[in-house]
Amino acid sequence: MGPSYVSIFSGSIAMLESTLATLDVNGVDDEAQEEIYENTYNAIGNLEFMDRNQSPGSERISIAIETPPPTPPFGSQSRHKAGQLPTEIVMHILSFVPPNHQKTFASCCLVSRQWYHVSVSHLYARPLITTGNYEKFVNVICPSVTNIKHSPLAEFIRSLDLSHLAYDGKSSYTARLLRRTNKYLEEFFAPQTQFGYACLVALGQCLNLRVLDLKLVSQALSTVDLFQHIAPLPKLRSLTFPRSMLIAGDGGVPRGTDFELPPALETLTLTGGVSDTFLMKLNAPPTLTEFHISHLSFARHVAIQHLINRLSNQLTVLEVNYYIARLPHNAMDKLLVMCPHLVKLIVAVDFITSHFFDDENAPSTHPLKQLDLDSSGFPGAEHKVKPDDIYICLAGERLPALRIMRINKKLGWMQREEEGVRDLVDLLEIRRDSVPEEAGDLAGVWEFGTLF
Repeated sequence: MGPSYVSIFSGSIAMLESTLATLDVNGVDDEAQEEIYENTYNAIGNLEFMDRNQSPGSERISIAIETPPPTPPFGSQSRHKAGQLPTEIVMHILSFVPPNHQKTFASCCLVSRQWYHVSVSHLYARPLITTGNYEKFVNVICPSVTNIKHSPLAEFIRSLDLSHLAYDGKSSYTARLLRRTNKYLEEFFAPQTQFGYACLVALGQCLNLRVLDLKLVSQALSTVDLFQHIAPLPKLRSLTFPRSMLIAGDGGVPRGTDFELPPALETLTLTGGVSDTFLMKLNAPPTLTEFHISHLSFARHVAIQHLINRLSNQLTVLEVNYYIARLPHNAMDKLLVMCPHLVKLIVAVDFITSHFFDDENAPSTHPLKQLDLDSSGFPGAEHKVKPDDIYICLAGERLPALRIMRINKKLGWMQREEEGVRDLVDLLEIRRDSVPEEAGDLAGVWEFGTLF
């Protein structure tokens, strides 16, 4: 059993034992005292049993099969059921379990009827769906093709992640799941295949959807159809476009048509084969503050710059990353001037030069706090920006809020520019220490592998 499971059950056991030690029973009759102590000790025993049996080698419990609540032993008295704590206490115990610990919730469902009814909603809130249990899961949530036969478990699902599926099931399965869970569904991660027009129609009925991730979809979707069904979603906060597909339909777009994003959208990740026309006609709501753009095969510099300029005054987080074939080597040198409110910037060095840190391009009043430098790894990219370029910029009192830098290891700074990196770390820490309110905050330079 991993450390996380031990800490969950051990903490709950310690809480109950501490409650018994400090329990004030003055004024409580003997029968009530006996019932309180017996129920509490029974609950502790159940937790200790689950703690002992949650080992790494234990058999995985499939969440795709509906587990019935345990049946009380024959002859047991209803007055003293095992583990019969107040439901609020059981709910509090389960609140310590991370939402993705399916195995723990499945074990809790087997403790007693009371624990089953409290745990089952957690078990199905974020189901772990794989190739092995997908068909069983569909049969449990969708016992019939129509809504005539309803599964109460569908109402518990808040996040539906089908990203682990490749060529499993049918497009009708995905659409059916979306229709059955649309009332309460908040997050949806699309599968690589089997995602067609029927799925878009079903998505348009998920009015509580907050996160929509289509990055793995490999089938061509009509741009008009896509926006027709997702644009009205009132609570959508995060939208990710497919990365490795062509968005079909530019030729069929009526003249004068604009593409309206959902009204409450905050984060947009734009990838794939979008065209210049699409970028020019894309309208974002004022709530959009985070924008990620990468892997654009056909979009040109003028269209990308046009879109960033339109969003410039509202963005606080921006990512411009590879692979964008038609973007020049210095296309983003003036990015900080274009976007005066950025707090975090992720940019590939493929699209900037050392002039990015010049006086006219790095304002002395800019609020940027974190800068991530990524790289495609193409020959020559590692020599475009050096630690000394950034050091000179910061020493000149520019970018005063910058504290955190992350660099791709493909740049080779830790091997070729180790002394320059150390000087840069020292300067960032001095800046942090000069502001009393930032005592204890992170400051420095970190290396990462890749953002993808």
